[in-house]
Amino acid sequence: MEIIKFNNINEICSKYKFILSDDDISYREFILELFNNNIFDSNTSDSNMLNWIGLYYQYQIKDYESMKKYYLIAFKLDCGPAAHNLGWYYHIEVKNYEIMEKYYLKAIELGCGIAANNLGYYHEIQVIDYQLMKKYYLKAIELGCGIAANNLGDYYRYQEKDYELMEKYYLKAIELSYNQGLENLEDFYSNDKLKLYKILINWKNTVENVDLNIINFINEKLFILEKENESIKFYNNKINTFTKINNYKKCILCMDENVLNIIYNCGHEICIDCYCDEKLFPCGICQITKNN
Repeated sequence: MEIIKFNNINEICSKYKFILSDDDISYREFILELFNNNIFDSNTSDSNMLNWIGLYYQYQIKDYESMKKYYLIAFKLDCGPAAHNLGWYYHIEVKNYEIMEKYYLKAIELGCGIAANNLGYYHEIQVIDYQLMKKYYLKAIELGCGIAANNLGDYYRYQEKDYELMEKYYLKAIELSYNQGLENLEDFYSNDKLKLYKILINWKNTVENVDLNIINFINEKLFILEKENESIKFYNNKINTFTKINNYKKCILCMDENVLNIIYNCGHEICIDCYCDEKLFPCGICQITKNN
């Protein structure tokens, strides 16, 4: 049997569709040695290493007895990913759903969101029990699983046709770093780019504690929408005009309260009376700053 040689761990993950967790980062060298050279300590008590050895035997060697051996050792050490992988094996390969459920439930107990997602998917597609499906998808979302949020969005889109809830869960998928949620929103609103733009703007302005990379990703999408769509340009012009003519606040020059402020191109704001003072043209604040 020819063993594939990998240059880095990303190639391994790409080939076998693995998703690295934060806990896996420090195991990069071990994983590369394992998949390239079959080098590992069979007596290790490190549950994460044991789980990766199980993955190696399952996907690289296809030795399912050895796979189960190492998964079970890791499982007894309360390794959530190993419990999930055993559940997946009995779900997809063996189709023993009673044993599948046992391992998925243990994985959920150990905080594995993808196990809850898979159990939700099982109840959606095979059992067709939508109440249990929702229960497990929601549990998966609680555990930070973006795939489950996207799956729940799909359910509300295609089954219940509740587009408000569809939108809610697609956005939740984006929040949890699962970009398929955005692709689905783009597809649904393909004929109404302005609607999509408003949804993303509102989400960006109200969402909390989101990874900066996600915000930057959304900003890039918003920039493309703004650049390519005339209706969005017109909408933004209206918003800017409305903001300017309703910009009532304290003037930082004369200190008058609740007065209409004018926004200069430089970004500074002063009230209409100060703006009309020729001595402060073009911008009183810039003049004061320059003089100081």
